Amino acid sequence: MSFSRSIAVAAALVLAGVTVPAHAAAEPDQAVILSCTGGLITGQFDPALSFSPQDLRITGQGQLTGCVSPVDPTVPATIPLTLTGSGRGGCLSGGYNGGGTIEFTLGAGRGSTLRWTASINLGPHTYNGVVTRGWGQGSQGVIHAHSDFSVSSCVTGYSTSKVFVDSVLVTGAPMT
Repeated sequence: MSFSRSIAVAAALVLAGVTVPAHAAAEPDQAVILSCTGGLITGQFDPALSFSPQDLRITGQGQLTGCVSPVDPTVPATIPLTLTGSGRGGCLSGGYNGGGTIEFTLGAGRGSTLRWTASINLGPHTYNGVVTRGWGQGSQGVIHAHSDFSVSSCVTGYSTSKVFVDSVLVTGAPMT
């Protein structure tokens, strides 16, 4: 089973709480530089997601787990991350559309920034992104995830989201 393409996307997916098919293939001219098999991101919507569409900010923290890099054996199996973003969403409109960044730490003072975009609705979702700084810069990522979101969550105002990462795949030009 192949993994989704991006760690940044994974974090975004996780914060947004969305699910996506559990596999994606790397482009023929791209090498897999990182894959993760799971993770959890806990995020906050500000203001809380409600029935009416509105502008929202999201922030979150979490970690990716089961991570392996075939090109860098020093990458840890568990990667902490911080997610930020903004967009527009509401329960009656079916979810959230937006983007942002995910900062992840690879240890020994190394890190990366992933810029992501996503449309999060009920059901599986895919987050797509590009690593814009640090380790793997220029690489593309895809995250498949799902969340604890349900329309009934909006009755009380949905402010805290748990995003369960199903898979992450980051691909790029082979690293040397």
